[in-house]
Amino acid sequence: MPLTTGGAIDIFPQGLRLDTIHTMVHDKRVNCLKLTPSHLKILKEAGTEKIPLRRLIVGGENLSTALAKAIYEDCGGRAKIFNEYGPTEATVGCMVHEFNPDRDTNISVPLGVPAANTRIHLLDDEGKPAPYGIAAEIYISGDCLANGYYRAPELNKEKFVRLPETDTIAYRTGDLATWEKDGRLYYLGRIDRQMKIRGYRIELGEVENTIKKIENIKDCVAITAGDGNNSFMAAFYTSTVPLDDDFLKTEASRLFPAYMRPAMFIHVESIPLTINGKADEKLLGSMLPASVGTHSETNNIDEDEIIQKVCAIVCDVLKVPNKTINPDVSFFDLGCDSLNFVILTLQASKILLPEHLHDTFLASANLDKIIKNPTSRQLAMCIKEILGP
Repeated sequence: MPLTTGGAIDIFPQGLRLDTIHTMVHDKRVNCLKLTPSHLKILKEAGTEKIPLRRLIVGGENLSTALAKAIYEDCGGRAKIFNEYGPTEATVGCMVHEFNPDRDTNISVPLGVPAANTRIHLLDDEGKPAPYGIAAEIYISGDCLANGYYRAPELNKEKFVRLPETDTIAYRTGDLATWEKDGRLYYLGRIDRQMKIRGYRIELGEVENTIKKIENIKDCVAITAGDGNNSFMAAFYTSTVPLDDDFLKTEASRLFPAYMRPAMFIHVESIPLTINGKADEKLLGSMLPASVGTHSETNNIDEDEIIQKVCAIVCDVLKVPNKTINPDVSFFDLGCDSLNFVILTLQASKILLPEHLHDTFLASANLDKIIKNPTSRQLAMCIKEILGP
């Protein structure tokens, strides 16, 4: 398009530093940029006030309203910002929305309206249209679709599906979105970023967006690590001022139910990016503390040893005279009351589990199991289950 209207195209080589990009954009008087939100954040840090931007086309990731508004204000309101959405399989940009700072007040900028001859479907797990406010997968149909993947029949069968209601072929994007009551579509994240931790399904994008609401947080990327019962979530963040861990944990307790709270917050100077301008989650994972994922010596001992440790905790909390109890005797037969029960479970969690698993244990269905069968053996079994093999 630029070449047909008398313009010039500059393609930035991969690996070029963002401060260098800023210099090139400024020196060459670039007035239209196409980039990802992650690149845009870094470009803003270098200063966008003096760049003669007239148009910004942003895509590839979720565009936050806060970032769009900040760039809009930096450019003195003269730049038009377009949020573009679309996968390669649908010829890339198949939806677009022009940012309006007065109208766009949600946490994210809407995806906009479909391009000509393109139709967007938001379907649930059963392939039925999702109602307003419900997260569901984006399907795309229309003339924009590719014919399929080259010599990949199984993948084509999985991703290019026939919709029975319209008898059309649609592409399954793997992207989650929701129709809101304002009639606009909002991007939520990738389905493959829906993680299951201790039996709870967690949308990492939702966690990230909520953490960004905390005062002085600039950006956040949540990742999961570990396997099975040892899985946990960590939040990497950038901030305008140093933030205390206790403050962040307090804020997380206010904003999230226990099962959705990150096990740890890790401050970074900047979020590392892939060559495609997206958060490099693999590199972030390598930055986790070495001690994380090794759940103390407890998960290296067998169930009988854990039972012995639990019995010792019960004896200590309930002041059992001879310091020995039958692991199958009810806590309440030993004189336990509701307050002591709480103290007992807290102590067991504190002594036998690493810190990042405390909330998981205390928020899980394990407590229901212990209440129904309040014995040292049951408590030990729940501890062992949390620790995993």
